[in-house]
Amino acid sequence: MRHLILVTLFFLCGIGFGQTTEEVTLEDSLIKKVSYYEDGSIREIGYFDLNEKRHGKWVLYLNDENRKSVVTSVASFQHGLKHGEWIVYDRNSNIVCRMFYDNGTKVGTWEMYENGELSQIRNF
Repeated sequence: MRHLILVTLFFLCGIGFGQTTEEVTLEDSLIKKVSYYEDGSIREIGYFDLNEKRHGKWVLYLNDENRKSVVTSVASFQHGLKHGEWIVYDRNSNIVCRMFYDNGTKVGTWEMYENGELSQIRNF
């Protein structure tokens, strides 16, 4: 019930001020959050579980004047903990870092890049 109240409040706030900078909806037992920059381009898309912990894929975007909604990072959560592959990109969409987590713990081979080229590898 608390979650439905939150969703309703976000919706009403958007109507009251005539400007929507964030949308919150319920999808398949997950709370989907989409936030926007002032110009209307997407800033972030992600999900929360019903306990309001990040869950699933989260994508962050850069508001670039020349290319709107350039992806800057893709992250994955499992009930609030970092889980799965995480990728960070620069303004030119080159990979900066590729990381892996298992329930909040660093795992696997992490890769760091400079100018789109692999520069460092770390194993966890």
